[in-house]
Amino acid sequence: MSHIVLTLTQNGWSEKQISKHLGMELDEIIRLKQITGLKDMFAEHEFSKSWEEFEENIRKK
Repeated sequence: MSHIVLTLTQNGWSEKQISKHLGMELDEIIRLKQITGLKDMFAEHEFSKSWEEFEENIRKK
């Protein structure tokens, strides 16, 4: 399955597209990307800004 996710990602599919067409949860896709060990697979991944928001809130205090 990780090879399928890898191939789809390399062909420009987004995580949401992969999720929809393969019937997978986004966290499953992320785990499969991690298994392959390819940092390029995360190039299009939108990461949480929670750490930045946390730092900003600390500065405001």
